[in-house]
Amino acid sequence: YIAQNGIQLGFGALGTVEENVVSDNWYTGGFWVSTGVLAYDVDGTASEENTLVDDQVGVYIFGDSNEAEENTFDPNYWGIILWGDYNEASENDILCQSIGIDVYGNYNNVEENFIHGVDETQMCDIGILDEKDIGTGAGNEFEENEFDYVVDEILDPEPTTPLGSPFE
Repeated sequence: YIAQNGIQLGFGALGTVEENVVSDNWYTGGFWVSTGVLAYDVDGTASEENTLVDDQVGVYIFGDSNEAEENTFDPNYWGIILWGDYNEASENDILCQSIGIDVYGNYNNVEENFIHGVDETQMCDIGILDEKDIGTGAGNEFEENEFDYVVDEILDPEPTTPLGSPFE
């Protein structure tokens, strides 16, 4: 099985993924996930003003000092996964089914995002999941979420492999 991704930057590449429409990336096998935009083992990349539709994960960032800004997610199972340090997710409009933004790392900045479910019958489970209780920003707006903000150090405080890593 191969977890197919829409657009991928990897292994030290630099770049900006901007103004694309990416859709229908799903992996039904075991532990991995498919993504609309994957930034894997990179530092200093950006995903800006993209439209991500019906992807398992809209934007998956694994690295440090990367940005996901002004993207539209309509709907995705996960909106954004930030795995690393000093990453930023800001001004995104995230319609999600499970988790809007999943944060695992230190000094990540998550602010001014609009995270919501479809309506009260199709809610997003968790707006922001902060897996290390590091405080992830301010100015986020929430609507039609089961939980807006959850701190969870109990899930797996020091996992050795990121959730859904397509290469491990």
